[in-house]
Amino acid sequence: MKSEVRIGGTNAAYIPDPDWRQIQHVLLKLDGATLDTVSLELMGKGSLVIGGGDEGRYMVVYFPENHPDLPSMTLTDPSLTGPDVELTIQTPARFAAKYAVMFPLVLQVVEHFFHTGEVPGDVRWELDTTKEEAINANRGEREGQQVGGYRLMHLLGRGSFAEVYLGQHLQLATQEAITEIWPQLVAESHKKGACQKQDDETYLSKSENVAIGASSS
Repeated sequence: MKSEVRIGGTNAAYIPDPDWRQIQHVLLKLDGATLDTVSLELMGKGSLVIGGGDEGRYMVVYFPENHPDLPSMTLTDPSLTGPDVELTIQTPARFAAKYAVMFPLVLQVVEHFFHTGEVPGDVRWELDTTKEEAINANRGEREGQQVGGYRLMHLLGRGSFAEVYLGQHLQLATQEAITEIWPQLVAESHKKGACQKQDDETYLSKSENVAIGASSS
């Protein structure tokens, strides 16, 4: 079974027909900063996209070979609860804790997929079966738009957190898979950041007033 590992987003590097040791080595480099996206494609089967790595948390999405005719699936761990977790997948955004899975589970799923060509059935997956996807299955909202030095040609896949497009370089005519985070997730992340900044400023303002009042007395 032919396979390929894609390392990074735009201007990605590739490892054709990797062995498991090479795949594991690349996954260990995911940190959300120097490397935030790795994908493993098995010809005729589909691909796993692993993103993040921030503080040891990751998001894993499976795209079947015939996607978008078949829904993608996002790996979840219902035992992970608490506040949203920030993951960097090209752009920092916050996700429900159950989507930000731990590294041992990532390794388990990727290794099983690599050796069998199937995603394991003994873990939890969340199907992306929204009505919007069914209606727009063959077209992405950003088709034809320019991102950096690339034009988004057509939709390759859609997951719970992003769309993957075939991008063509405007000058070199080379093609790359471009991952675009859902705009609402980015907006939500920015909104939360702005609210936190406002809360911090309010706290500092109140602290200054208390300090001034104390010195006056």
